[in-house]
Amino acid sequence: MCDVLVRGLRMHAAALTVRTPRGFRELARAGGASADGATVDLRYHGECVGRLTVGAAGLDEDDRAVLELLAARLAPVIRDAGLCEGLRAGRERVVAGREDERRRLRRELHDGLGPVLATIRLNVETAGSLLPPEARVPRQMLDAARVGAEHGLREVRRLADGLRPPDVDEHGLPEALRRLAARFSGAHVSADVPDTVPSLSAACEAAVYRVAEEALTQAVRHAGASTAELRMVAGAEEVVVEVTDDGTGTAAVRGVEELAEEVGGRVEVRGLVVRVVLPVRVGC
Repeated sequence: MCDVLVRGLRMHAAALTVRTPRGFRELARAGGASADGATVDLRYHGECVGRLTVGAAGLDEDDRAVLELLAARLAPVIRDAGLCEGLRAGRERVVAGREDERRRLRRELHDGLGPVLATIRLNVETAGSLLPPEARVPRQMLDAARVGAEHGLREVRRLADGLRPPDVDEHGLPEALRRLAARFSGAHVSADVPDTVPSLSAACEAAVYRVAEEALTQAVRHAGASTAELRMVAGAEEVVVEVTDDGTGTAAVRGVEELAEEVGGRVEVRGLVVRVVLPVRVGC
């Protein structure tokens, strides 16, 4: 539609924006860099759902009538786009809340319940060492208690590690990515990541790690790559993750796309490079 306005009606520029819970967002643009001429609200059942802006000098009544007609036809479509934006924003808020809660739970399990069980196990072992040799029944009871404490400690660690990538919380995101690259055997995988990154949301940290893990797995295990490079650049608003490999064509990236879309990111495939752009703040 923007192209039609620019080429068919000889407008200098045209832009379509949709109203979202976070304000107006541009959907499409054609022509020049700016479209600062006439603006027509797109209304659906009386509600402004978007805007059509054109750059043109000296619009007459016929031009404005055409724009009003186009606005009436575009409003239902833009309204649907706005609903999709609202659903996407809601999903991102759910993901952000989930990751914040997972980080809190992992911290409590790892730093709270885990040490308690470790202390119980140590006390049981100490009590067993103080029993005389003839105290067989108490020793058996203490042995059973020690085994139970060890099992509980293993389960706590398993649950904690399953909530979030453990290396991210224990070593920070840059070191976690380096350790991830080093874990791949049968291929040379390097990691070009900065030593420090800006403060990232819990959801962004987890998404960066999982995206990198999925992309490297696809490259090494499914595309048959012998070498791969993981690169990360963190800015104030976005984090860029790139995986380049020498495999037999770019591996399927559907898993990477699903992980990125969950937090409002996007995936670009350029030859043998998978580039993922993720927002620093998810659900805000």
